[in-house]
Amino acid sequence: MSITRGHKGKIGVCLLAMVLVLPVLASSTWAKDLRKITFRYSWILYGHAPAYYYAKDLGLWEKEGLDVTILTGKGSGTSVKLMGAAQDHFGTADYGTMMKGVVRGIPVKGVFGELQIHPMSVAIPAKHGAKAPADLVGKSIAVTAGGGDQAMLPAFLNANGLKGKVKVVQLSSGGAKREALLQGKVDGIVAYVNEQVPQIEAAGVKLNVLKFAEHGAPLLGVGIIINTKTLEDGDLIRKFLRGLSGGIQAAMKNPDAAADSALKVFKERKRDTVMKEMLASFPLFQTKNSKGKPLGWTAKADWESAQEILFKYGGLKKKIDVSRYYTNDFISQ
Repeated sequence: MSITRGHKGKIGVCLLAMVLVLPVLASSTWAKDLRKITFRYSWILYGHAPAYYYAKDLGLWEKEGLDVTILTGKGSGTSVKLMGAAQDHFGTADYGTMMKGVVRGIPVKGVFGELQIHPMSVAIPAKHGAKAPADLVGKSIAVTAGGGDQAMLPAFLNANGLKGKVKVVQLSSGGAKREALLQGKVDGIVAYVNEQVPQIEAAGVKLNVLKFAEHGAPLLGVGIIINTKTLEDGDLIRKFLRGLSGGIQAAMKNPDAAADSALKVFKERKRDTVMKEMLASFPLFQTKNSKGKPLGWTAKADWESAQEILFKYGGLKKKIDVSRYYTNDFISQ
């Protein structure tokens, strides 16, 4: 049977429609095959967090078969509790706060050290003249209730003989803490060098910054944590960490693009401050003990040192085998 010109035209149209529709259907089917997971970092956009949004924009998690929803948090203490209750697949927390949680029986573990040199510091306006820990005697220092700074400040104070000599003020959030300093309601705050310090200096306040790591409290910083039940799903952990690591490395190579990814979500943030926070984070990713190892790999010596400081000065109730705090088993070599 011959095909008329009209029928040929209809067949051509149908074939063209199929060519256009099939990729969409394939893409839709592929999207449905992605495993949906949640990743809650412990705060609102700060420091190196633009790398998370950049990883998502680059499709690095999708290439691993994951559909990652990025969520913000309300402090490391809250993050550890949520992860202990398996509310999310992955989260971030101050590792010192996590260590205290583990000793208390919370089933969490660190799997990827991000800020291995702790960014925590006491930030105080230069007008107060405080250039050393001893200059803080009699001063009021604000912390975030339930945050990693509240948990870690005692280590800094005790290491420098300041226990009972500084007034510690608990406030509801990082924003409230920052505003209290700007309004002169407190003398100083516990601040991250890659978050509140650039934000406050952007407001025109010159700060003196006393870093915990340089004043008797070289603690591990922020890292990825999971509920210990997730250890049974090693494939998921490896896929997530590959996407995360790729995003961080891409952000280090192209911080402007990483900032763009974050600012699409946090439109109210100022680009200059976001960039300063991110650039201040990059030197904190590895210690002398983890240098030369893959990104995220943490050293046993750093965990042992952090535990000793927390036990001696920071309220850690007992020392345990540090392998209970962390594993490097899921980091790509």
